[in-house]
Amino acid sequence: MSNVQTENSHFTEKIDLRLIHLPEKQKITVLDLCSADGKLWNSISRLTDKKITVIRVEKQSDKKGIYLRGNNLKFIPSLDLHDIDIIDLDSFEIPIRQLDEIWRCHDVRGKIFFVTFIQSIYGGLPIRMLEPLGITKKMYNTIPTLFNNKGWQLFKAYLVLKGIDHVKYYQFSKKYYLTFKVKN
Repeated sequence: MSNVQTENSHFTEKIDLRLIHLPEKQKITVLDLCSADGKLWNSISRLTDKKITVIRVEKQSDKKGIYLRGNNLKFIPSLDLHDIDIIDLDSFEIPIRQLDEIWRCHDVRGKIFFVTFIQSIYGGLPIRMLEPLGITKKMYNTIPTLFNNKGWQLFKAYLVLKGIDHVKYYQFSKKYYLTFKVKN
């Protein structure tokens, strides 16, 4: 079996996590900031009787379907999230820049997030995640392995600083597929 990361790695678990944590309402709007071909939310739509509208953002231009093409960081400040129920960040990294930008630009109280947290093969962590936790760039660069071994715990601590105290997730090695709801 290959360890190559694909856009649909652990597809069944990603679907299950989202299906279990869909909002109670019948009509749901999703902002999918790393949509690839849109297969994930298309599959979820077929497995539920809820009406799901997906606003897709994808950087790559070779993907199928209708979507906003470009860097999601450039779209985030201008998007109207008022009617968005779910924000999905299923990326190949730790999407701290996107989370920071969302929290900086928008009131996301009551929103459900689905996030993929993947530490790279070398285990590096974003400084912008560590600094709010009191870990400076100098500290990190002096002994990165001290912090890299605790990447998931540090990410959860970062979320606590944002008011998130309850996270549900699946874990596969250094890949975490998680969901949380921002308190009202």
